[in-house]
Amino acid sequence: MKHPNICSLMDKGEDHGGNYVIMEHIEGLNLTRYLEAHGAFDPVNAILLFKNIVAGVAYAHENGVLHLTLKPSNIMIVEENSILVPKILDFGFGRTGSEMAVALDENTRYFRAPEQREEGNPQPTADIYALGKLLYVMVSGENAERITPEKIPPDQNLQQLIFKCIRSNADDRFQDIDDVIEMLNRISLEDLQTVPQTGEGNTSLTKIKHGDAASYATPDTSGEEFDAGVVRAKQELHSMLVACEDHLQEQRLNSCRALADELFARIQQYLPMPDSDWVAPSQELLDSILVDLIKKEEQLDLILEEAKTALEEMRYGDCRLLCASADLISKEKTGCERTLEKAEGLLGSINAFWDEGHRCMKMKQYTKAEISCTKILAINPDHNEAKLLLKRIEKARRRNAIGSFIKRTSPLLILFIIVVSAYIIWNKKYQDNLQAFNSYVKSGQGELAEEYALKIESRNEDANRFIDERNENRNSLEKVELVRGSIDKNLAMDSHDIIKVDWMKTEQKFEEANELYNTGDHSESKELANTCRERYSKIKVSILLLVEALPLSKKEQWIKVKAIVVEALEINPDSELALELLAQADANLRPDLTVSSIVNGKNSPGANIYVNGKLHDAPTPSTLKLTTEQKYEITVSFPAKNNIYFIPFTKTVFFKKEQAQTLQADIKIIDGPMTKQEWLVPGLAIKMVYIKSGLFIMGNEKSTKESPVHKVKLTTGYWIGTTEITQGIYRKVMKKNPSKVSGKNLAVESVSWNDARKFCKKLTKNELKLYRLPAGFEYRLPTEAEWEHASADDTKAEDFNIDECAWHSGNSEKGKTNDVAQKKPNKMGLYDMLGNVSEWCLDSYGIYTSKLQIDQYFSSKKSKNKVVRGGARNSLSVTCTSTYREKQLAPNPYTGFRIVLAPIIK
Repeated sequence: MKHPNICSLMDKGEDHGGNYVIMEHIEGLNLTRYLEAHGAFDPVNAILLFKNIVAGVAYAHENGVLHLTLKPSNIMIVEENSILVPKILDFGFGRTGSEMAVALDENTRYFRAPEQREEGNPQPTADIYALGKLLYVMVSGENAERITPEKIPPDQNLQQLIFKCIRSNADDRFQDIDDVIEMLNRISLEDLQTVPQTGEGNTSLTKIKHGDAASYATPDTSGEEFDAGVVRAKQELHSMLVACEDHLQEQRLNSCRALADELFARIQQYLPMPDSDWVAPSQELLDSILVDLIKKEEQLDLILEEAKTALEEMRYGDCRLLCASADLISKEKTGCERTLEKAEGLLGSINAFWDEGHRCMKMKQYTKAEISCTKILAINPDHNEAKLLLKRIEKARRRNAIGSFIKRTSPLLILFIIVVSAYIIWNKKYQDNLQAFNSYVKSGQGELAEEYALKIESRNEDANRFIDERNENRNSLEKVELVRGSIDKNLAMDSHDIIKVDWMKTEQKFEEANELYNTGDHSESKELANTCRERYSKIKVSILLLVEALPLSKKEQWIKVKAIVVEALEINPDSELALELLAQADANLRPDLTVSSIVNGKNSPGANIYVNGKLHDAPTPSTLKLTTEQKYEITVSFPAKNNIYFIPFTKTVFFKKEQAQTLQADIKIIDGPMTKQEWLVPGLAIKMVYIKSGLFIMGNEKSTKESPVHKVKLTTGYWIGTTEITQGIYRKVMKKNPSKVSGKNLAVESVSWNDARKFCKKLTKNELKLYRLPAGFEYRLPTEAEWEHASADDTKAEDFNIDECAWHSGNSEKGKTNDVAQKKPNKMGLYDMLGNVSEWCLDSYGIYTSKLQIDQYFSSKKSKNKVVRGGARNSLSVTCTSTYREKQLAPNPYTGFRIVLAPIIK
C-alpha cells in the first residue's frame, strides 16, 4: 500500500522460524515520544494531524486491510517543509480476515476494542475504537485508564466524535470510516477552544495500567477538594460501574441487572446532596450500560416467547435451538431452562418410541410397532417418519393377510371355478332369451314378445310386468266402448256453453279417460285419452278466466285476479286472455314512489338513490316501481365533492295499498377537510395542515444512506398532523397505551409499525362512518416522500438553531419523552419533525435511485425493516435533519408516529 500517511512496506519474509518486514526508514519521533517532549497538541493542530491519520486508515480499509494495533507508538511524526505529517507504522501486520496473532503490550490493550478480547473476525469498528482513544490522547496529553471529559475541548462535535468512537458495544459506534470522516468535517476549526494545561511544562503521557480499559470513564477528581464522604461515594460508584460493565461484557445479565438496580438506588440517594454535580457522569455511564442491558433482556424475552410457542406447536427442535441461542446471550439463567427440559423430555420420549417401533417392525410385531407410532403422533402429530412407518405396517399386514388367505382357500377356489363355469353357460341362454324379448317389444310383435317373456319372467321384472299388462289390456277394450259415448259428447261441446257445464261431471269424465290411458297400451285407448285430456285443459282454463277472473277484475280485486291467472298459465302458458289479465294486474299492483332531494331547503336534483342497498339506474328526481306488502329501505345521498360533505337520508317505506306516494329526502351538509385549509379531527383534536402537491429535491449527497439526491413529484396535496400522536389521543382510539413513560401530552412511543397502521385504519373507519372523508383518501402513515416534503428542511436557514426546534441528546432529560409542541414549529407549522421521537413511515427500507420519482413509495415483502425519520431525544443533534433516515424492525422507547390524510395506497 502506498499512501502519504502510511509507512511503506519494502519487503517481508521468514527467517529462522520467525517473520520479518522491511519498512521505509523514517526520521522523527513516534507520537508517544512527541507528546512527552512537547505536551498535548492544541485542538486545531490535533484535528489537522488526526485527519491525516484517519485518511491513512481509510485508504487501508478501502483495500480490505485492518490495522488492529493502532496506538501512539505506531504513529511517527515527521516534519516535512515545516509541517508535521503523521506516518502509520506496522501496516505490514495488517489483517484481512480472522488473523489475530498479535502480541499485546500495555498500550495495545488500552487502544484495543472490547470485542477483540474474544475470538472472531475483526471489523472496521475495532480500528474506529482505537482512533477515538488516539484523538483523546492527542488533545488531552494523557494516557489515563479513565477518560476525563473535562480535558476534551468544549466543542460538541469533537466530544461526540470521541465518545461515539469508544462505545463498548461495536454496534453503537460509527460503522464505517466514512462516517468518522463525515463527523470530523463538521468540526469548525475556528470555534475550537484549547484545553488549559495543568502543571508546569509540557504534559507527558501517563502509563497505562495492566488489564482492559473501560469504554467510558468516570470523571477524574484528582486535584479537586471533596470531603471524605464524597470521595468514598465516588470510589464506590466507580467500582460498582466497572463491575456492572464487566458483568455485561461477560454476559452475566442477571448479575448486571441486580448491580444496575443497586447503582440506580445509590445515585438517587446521592442526587439530593449539595454540590452533587459529580454524580452526573456516573448517571450517564449507568444509562449507557442500561441501554445495552435492556437490548439483551428484550432479546432474551423474545427468544423465551418464541421457545414457548415452538413447544406449544410441538416444534421441539426449534425450541432446542432457541434455548441454545439464549445461552449465547446470557451465561446465567435465562428462563428457558424449564422449556428446554420439557422439549428434551418429549424428544427423548419420541426417540425411545421410534427405536421401539423400528425394533418391533423388524421382528414383524406390527401391533406393538403401531402402538409406538401412535404414541409418537400423540406427542407430535406432524412426525412424518412415524406416519410413513404406519403406512409400511399397513402394507406388511396386507401382504401377510393375502398369503394366509391363499393357503386357506385353495380347495374352495377350485370348487368356485366349477360353479362359475356352470353359471356362465346357464346365463348365456338367459341373455339370448332376454335379447329376443326386447327385440320383439321394440318391433311391436306382442305375441312373440309374450312367448319369450314367459321364459325369463322369474328373473326379469320387465318381462313379468309385460305379461301383467298384456292380461289387463285384453279387458281394456270393453272400458273404451263404455266411456266413448260420454267423452264424445263433451268433445262436441261449444266454448260458449262452458258456463252451463256441470263441472263435476266434466272432471269425472277426464279422470276416467286418464285412468284408461294409464292402464292400457292399445293405440286406440291412448289416442282417445289424449284427446280428452287436451280438451279438458282448455275447458278448465276457460272456466278459470271467464267464470272467476273476469268478474273479479271488474271489482279491481287485482291480487285475487293475479292468483287465478297464474294458475291458468300453469295449465296453458299461451292463453292470450290469461296474459292480458296478468298485465292488467301487474300494472295495478305496482305502486309508484317518486323520490326528490333537497339541500338546505332547496331542490337539489342529481342525488344517488339506493333501494335496499342497490344503486337505482337514475338520480333524483325519479319514480320507483315497487310492490305492495314489502318493505323497502330507500337511501338518498350525494358523494363528497368540491369540499362539501353530506349525511345520507335513509327511510324505510311499506305499501299496504296500491297507491302512488312521494318521498322528499332532506340531505344535511356537515363539516369536513377543506383543500388548502387546516383540519381539526372532531372528538380527537388532531390538528392537521394542508401540504400542496409539487416537485422537490429529496436526499443528501453527503451521506450514503441519504443518496443519491433525486427529484420527487407529488401529484396530490394532503393533510399532515401538526404534532406527533400523543398518548392521550392514542388511548382514546386504541383503548391502550404502550408507552414506557406515561403522560397525556407526551408523544406515544414503544409503538410498533403494525400498531401505528391499526390506529390509522381504525380512525379511517370511524371517519368513513361519519362521512367526513374526501373521496379516495384515508388516514395512514406518511410515505418517506410526503414526510420529507412536509419537513421543509429548515436546517439550511442561516438563523437555524437546532435547540429551538428539536429535542435531542444534548437537551433532553434521560429516560423521558417530551410534551409535543414545546419547540418552535417549522415553516409548514409542524412541531417536532426533528427530534423527540423518531417517526414511522409507510415505506419499507430501501436504496434511493437517481431517477425522477412520481409519488415515491417503496414496499417490499423481502425487507421487514421499515423507515423511521427525524431522529429522537437520544439522537445526536447532527442526525436530527429532514433527510436523515434509519431502518427499524421492532418498537422502542424512542419511536412514535404522526399521521396524514392522503390518497389511498393499495
